[in-house]
Amino acid sequence: MATNAFGTSSGSAQYLDKLYNVSNVLVNTKNQINANKNSIAISSINSQLDDAKNNIVITTDLTYNQDALVNVFLEWNAYTDSSVKGSYQKSCTSNTRDYWVSNATLCPDSYTLINAGGSNIGNPSCLVLSSWSASQVSTRYGTAPSGCGPTGSSDFSTISSASTTYFNSMTSYSNDNSNLIDEVKAETSNINSSFTSMAGKMLDLLTRVDGVISPLVDIFQKFVGDQGLFSLINCCKFFGFLIVLKIIK
Repeated sequence: MATNAFGTSSGSAQYLDKLYNVSNVLVNTKNQINANKNSIAISSINSQLDDAKNNIVITTDLTYNQDALVNVFLEWNAYTDSSVKGSYQKSCTSNTRDYWVSNATLCPDSYTLINAGGSNIGNPSCLVLSSWSASQVSTRYGTAPSGCGPTGSSDFSTISSASTTYFNSMTSYSNDNSNLIDEVKAETSNINSSFTSMAGKMLDLLTRVDGVISPLVDIFQKFVGDQGLFSLINCCKFFGFLIVLKIIK
């Protein structure tokens, strides 16, 4: 029978289990912090900011009605694409079928993505705002569509003026949007740096605590655990061991 000098054998096992649990929690916590030194919340925010930078349409809600960018693009395309409903290309001798988008993923299935400065005039063409320059747009709509009658719009009398004005305005908005997002991301990066610094300090603290707990686990396992000293000796042997210790002293 094991001695009760350090509690019952079952009690010793409980103490050992508790030490193991504490040690395991420390290890798991350190692993979690190591895996998430960058704030998950900040990472999610930055991902959404990048989406808004690459696709300006999502920067305005539909509650803006006509000013919502998805509707602004639709109105722009009414000037540049003769096939859309309500197109302003009327009585033209030649048409354009240009569909402008803020991101290539928004191109209609039946349209061909046209690189900046490309042609494909008169055929279904998808053009990404950020890829083109003002001079390329001016050149593209300098000759096409041609022979058109009045647009019927109170805003623009010609397709060319509408196309270039929309492009310049949307480009300006896109640039301002990108600059603002860069400023916000600079601030979120500062917050993330603080989070990372705090995570590093927590790891240092946990490492120091683990440096205390781990040796205790080893010691407790050696002298109290199932394979330890008390599983190998009975009460008489243990008391004899105590007597020997007293004699040595």
